[in-house]
Amino acid sequence: MLKITVREAFEGTIDTTNHYLYLYRDGETIFYIGRSTCPLERLQEHVGMGAYNRHTSRLGALILAHLPQSLLWQIELRTVAECDVLVYRYRPEYYAWYLQQISKNIVREATEVAEEVLIEHYRPCLNVMGNRQRQALPERYR
Repeated sequence: MLKITVREAFEGTIDTTNHYLYLYRDGETIFYIGRSTCPLERLQEHVGMGAYNRHTSRLGALILAHLPQSLLWQIELRTVAECDVLVYRYRPEYYAWYLQQISKNIVREATEVAEEVLIEHYRPCLNVMGNRQRQALPERYR
């Protein structure tokens, strides 16, 4: 797992090869979990600075509303393989298939399952899809 700050992600000098899953947090507060082949570029898209997407996401709006403090928030970047324990715990019926996808280097399908289990495990504030028990956004961020 790579741990970087939002500031470091904006600088874009971190090698994120094979780290397709990302989690944004401030201490114990988990804001958002997502997946991307280019997670640093995805941050640019979240804040409305992407080359193809000029819309700000809920995560991007939160980051922008809390500058400069949000530059110190943590981003955890994970490989698909680093999620295998959670896949086994939350989706045991998919576990053998999941490991097979990883061994064949077919990450798209495996990242979908990994993202689902990360959301189920951490219950981030801003993820809506597949997050039936999401945490409430703490008052200080509203």
